[in-house]
Amino acid sequence: MTRQHLWAEQEYLISVVTSGSLGQRVCAVRAWYWSQATLVYESPEAVTSRQPTTVSQAEDDEVADLRAWYRAACLTAFVECDHNATREWLARGFILDESFYPSNLHRRIAQARAIAEADPVRFKELIARTTDGTNLIAIRPGDDR
Repeated sequence: MTRQHLWAEQEYLISVVTSGSLGQRVCAVRAWYWSQATLVYESPEAVTSRQPTTVSQAEDDEVADLRAWYRAACLTAFVECDHNATREWLARGFILDESFYPSNLHRRIAQARAIAEADPVRFKELIARTTDGTNLIAIRPGDDR
């Protein structure tokens, strides 16, 4: 997938999370998973030491802004949504860690945390999440080196 195609696809998915119907928002969150750049590693040891290939890291870095916009869109949609089934899907797109967001979104994070903590069984994964989970990884097969 070319950089321009990936960028356009992810921008579209962010717009759907922001302004789509409830069903469209769920589909956009599900599609986001498959639209991500993939970090490629030479070995399982490289995964453990977080050393992706230079090329895949560069491709991932090119869409870092989109990941931030996606997290912010999912966070905002989660807070504004009253439909719990949709909220469950939106919760997959963000993290309750202020360090991932600009200060103008910290109030939204507090609102999202309050919603999640009011229903800790439904949102246990969101409450426990410590990484944003927006990276796919692949280990290069041995014969491709």
